[in-house]
Amino acid sequence: MKYGLLVHGTSGNVGDAVQSLAALRFLPRVDRLVERERLGAIASAGPVKVIMNGWWMKCPEHWPPPPNVIPLFVSFHVTTGPARAAMVTDESLAYLRRHEPIGCRDLDTTSFLRAAGIDAYFSGCLTMTLPPRPRKLGGEVLFVDPFRGHFFPALPPALADSAEIRRLRQAAGGASESPADSVDSVLAQIAGMPEAWRSGASHHSALVSREIGPRERFRAAEAMLDKLAAARLVVTSRLHAVLPAMALGTPALFVLKDEGVQVSGHPDLADKGHDCTRHDPRLPGLFEQTRHVTLSQLLGGLSDEAWRTAVEEPMRLRANLIAGLEARVADFLGGDLAAEAVVPASWLPSPEVAARGLGRWRSVYPSATNVRAPHACHGAVKIDLRDLLDPVFPEAGVLELHRPFLQGINGRVFSSDGTLLADHSWYGRHIDELGLTAPRCQGEPVPGVSMSLASDFGHKNFCHFVLDGLCRLHLFEAAGIRVEAMDRVYCPPPPSANARRLLDRLGIPEEKFVWLGESTVVRPETLHLATFPGSRRNFPRWLPGFVQERWPVTPSRTDRRLFVSRAGYRRAVSNEAEVRRFLVAAGFEIVDPAKADDPQKDFAEAAVVVGAHGAALANLAWCRPGTRVLELFPSDHIYPYYYALADSAGLEYGCLVGRSLKDRAPGDLGPSWSDFHVDEDELAAAVAAITAP
Repeated sequence: MKYGLLVHGTSGNVGDAVQSLAALRFLPRVDRLVERERLGAIASAGPVKVIMNGWWMKCPEHWPPPPNVIPLFVSFHVTTGPARAAMVTDESLAYLRRHEPIGCRDLDTTSFLRAAGIDAYFSGCLTMTLPPRPRKLGGEVLFVDPFRGHFFPALPPALADSAEIRRLRQAAGGASESPADSVDSVLAQIAGMPEAWRSGASHHSALVSREIGPRERFRAAEAMLDKLAAARLVVTSRLHAVLPAMALGTPALFVLKDEGVQVSGHPDLADKGHDCTRHDPRLPGLFEQTRHVTLSQLLGGLSDEAWRTAVEEPMRLRANLIAGLEARVADFLGGDLAAEAVVPASWLPSPEVAARGLGRWRSVYPSATNVRAPHACHGAVKIDLRDLLDPVFPEAGVLELHRPFLQGINGRVFSSDGTLLADHSWYGRHIDELGLTAPRCQGEPVPGVSMSLASDFGHKNFCHFVLDGLCRLHLFEAAGIRVEAMDRVYCPPPPSANARRLLDRLGIPEEKFVWLGESTVVRPETLHLATFPGSRRNFPRWLPGFVQERWPVTPSRTDRRLFVSRAGYRRAVSNEAEVRRFLVAAGFEIVDPAKADDPQKDFAEAAVVVGAHGAALANLAWCRPGTRVLELFPSDHIYPYYYALADSAGLEYGCLVGRSLKDRAPGDLGPSWSDFHVDEDELAAAVAAITAP
């Protein structure tokens, strides 16, 4: 069976590509792209399964699809005008009946098809199934086209003539569909955001050139999804920004036009408390999933409470809609996937891959037993973090491969025969936890010589990006592999300004970088891969020395006491106000490395560091030997990253466990999202111990 991915190759809205990405994640592979507006072009391609989601259509003369297309109708929207007339011809109705039931993206399309005698149901939008990503609070407020050009003519006269709107028109270059960057400050001021958020407000346009090809279109969609996932809050009038943002786990505020009509005619909403919808047939059934405001409400200035509620109490997409969508797609593809023997990929250590003739191995460090010094544990809860570390560091080095598969934003690598290179992943010998399958698409061939600095979670976490990813340069250099000899360097996009600053300081020319995305599958002619530095949560002893050599700082003093705050992020100290008062009285400074001008210098100048567990503690790699460290742990999120880093750097490490405010189910993997309480008496005793002469 062949599989087609539905695309709209001349769309100026990146939302169409987001719709394609939502379908792509379900397909076992893509044999061809199916142009929504030229369905007849694949009439001779043989049977092709296609998920028929999205907006239909500009060219109704190409409807219905040719008989070789095997369709699944979910997330299906029919626009008004000629497209709807084409849907109710005798030929079209017969076609739709052959493929009932029709899953409709919105209630307006559902009602339209039901009125024509078609078995239709409200499925919701496929972008609602995009998998969530762990995220931190404290990012920017991201405006994604909240004042699209067609909104200006729709404004009430009193508002359209206001000084604010005149200023916005001027900043945006008139009633443009693509506001300029200069509009950011205007947006923040008009919207009445809390003062502290305004400097971080930015704008992203969902518009792309109609001339670009599908690969560039997908890259633009991936870039927008990355921005959505990293934001504190998304404010948008774009349906395919608000729903993906919510699916990714980001709070969102949907901006609607001001006109309202009754919901009558949509029985699926009866007695559910929804009393109005909008003059836009795309929205009924979807806008109710969102936290939404009208344009005039937004421009009139929301209260601080309304803004904070949008962030702190985000709307959740309906789980039953998402489960129903995923089940429909799984049923559609399930038999084929079983027939194609989808099994977890086999994996081997790099030296064994080379021994099979699939690559060339350069060893840098032999396998070694992991020996760690004991650490102090303050407070009533006693733990030994050594018990959470792998007992052995695997052999480390560089593998050279010919025509491997490099896949996804985490940079997972498979040899040419589909063998997974586990020791290049954070998971290492625990790779079976992922259940990965070998790539089932050809991948884009890439000529020349490349290297990868990718690592799991590097695109969303400073620690993983720098210490797990960029520090692989040490292994490359020790193996005699130089960046200067590379045609390109694969890397995830830096997750923060601080990460970007350290990347820039490496001196690698910008044009060498190729940024990985979720849908990346490439086959470089020659690819050099460095193994994971150490093992997961367990930094090797060479790493702090490399960090300080590659990114040197010159401390002006060596007596500072730092408290590394997580205020505004997940897993924060719930009683931080009291903790701050105590620590400030004890001579501590409050620092947030994400906002500091030079956080590496701050840590290099520290004599004592107290901080809640989180990526900011990766900066311990810049501390001088002998620096005293107290890590504050939530009771449901105890991981040994920064103990291992501190021990490798020769620091004096201790920890204190606080009570998480919410319990997690036993065996629940991944990060906790719960804040935690630090006992103030236990903290006082711990600080007295670590600051004693």
